[in-house]
Amino acid sequence: MTHKVGDPSGIFYFPRSFHDLSLCQNPDQAEIPNPKSNGDDMKGTVVNREEIQQSIPHRDPFLWLDEITELTDKRICAKKFLPSDLPVFSGHYPQFPVFPGVLLLEAAMQAGAVMISKVAVLEPGKVPVATRINNVKFRRMVRPGETLDIEVELTDRVAGVFFMSAQVKVEGQVAVRLDFACASADPP
Repeated sequence: MTHKVGDPSGIFYFPRSFHDLSLCQNPDQAEIPNPKSNGDDMKGTVVNREEIQQSIPHRDPFLWLDEITELTDKRICAKKFLPSDLPVFSGHYPQFPVFPGVLLLEAAMQAGAVMISKVAVLEPGKVPVATRINNVKFRRMVRPGETLDIEVELTDRVAGVFFMSAQVKVEGQVAVRLDFACASADPP
């Protein structure tokens, strides 16, 4: 069963179980230990596309990560090259191709989902879903042939909900900053 929840940034759907904070005695200060962590962070280790696809259900043409360049319990860095022949550029916009801002957000959320899959034990068969997006600030247009540098940090975790901050950069310049939350849900 899902609930429809409204907030200033829109309406989101998520399973009733995400409302259950009984795992936390004080939800505002809850820290849930990472059962997958063995103390070894993957800094400098490259996780390729095949391994990314083992972590999240996204596939072409909607997989916006090429590799993971850093992964810790609280941070992930990823890259995505945007070739000039990417179909989205032919329609957004034909005379002045710009990578859609919503897809920058999607790339950041996919990176967050990979981090969650690596640091948390989720129930089998669950898929990551966004439950909230806040404080989005677009700073730079992204054009064909550029590479996205995606950085996501886990800022809080309450039961099965993960709160994150992200920025996507191109050539060292911030293209977008955002805060978002993800949780796991049953596929339809």
